[in-house]
Amino acid sequence: GASLNNLGNIAIMRGDLDEAERLYRESLEIFREVGDRQGEARTLENLGISHSTHLKEVQPQSERNPGDEGGADDG
Repeated sequence: GASLNNLGNIAIMRGDLDEAERLYRESLEIFREVGDRQGEARTLENLGISHSTHLKEVQPQSERNPGDEGGADDG
């Protein structure tokens, strides 16, 4: 479980979010099978980070910063 979780972290650093998610899910399954609640929690946290990173990549800039049209009103 821990090795797969670490490989998921490396996949995130490489920008391969699909591979990271696959590795995290496999890791999560193992942690749950052996009853490792801390490992399960770490993996769920990493899955959340992975999803958040993916959403930032696919979400248009205007949806990320509502009300910020990119221009400053100086006067």
